[in-house]
Amino acid sequence: MQTNDHQIRDYSAVLEAEYGAHGTPERAKFDEEAYVFYTSHILVETRKQARLTQAELAKRGSTAEIDLVYQFDGKIIPIEVKSGHNSRLKSLHQFMDETSHDIAVRIWTGKYSIDEVKPRNNKTFRLINLPFYMISALPDVLKNNI
Repeated sequence: MQTNDHQIRDYSAVLEAEYGAHGTPERAKFDEEAYVFYTSHILVETRKQARLTQAELAKRGSTAEIDLVYQFDGKIIPIEVKSGHNSRLKSLHQFMDETSHDIAVRIWTGKYSIDEVKPRNNKTFRLINLPFYMISALPDVLKNNI
């Protein structure tokens, strides 16, 4: 990639020249790696803002194996990433039983929705179902629902 010569460029054209057009295997690989990089840095920064080490976060949150957690408005929000509609959320239910708020997130291939979840013998909570393509909207979605 070129160094900055202070010329205004169409960034889409720069990406296409470097990694290929949308739909090519090379571009798909780049997009996936960029997404993983972006998401992991959001999570690390969120944990740092909460002044927690990874070990402290694990102890504080739950013994349930949640895919991700997101610190928002002083709350640790559990996030499960699922590929299908018929996914079980056992760890998410356990996490929600042990926390004081009522918001959880599932990132999935389905449509955006918010469900009220009433597990048997457990605390009722709101489950935000967020499509993969909407992950960058997570802060706004939480802001509108907390």
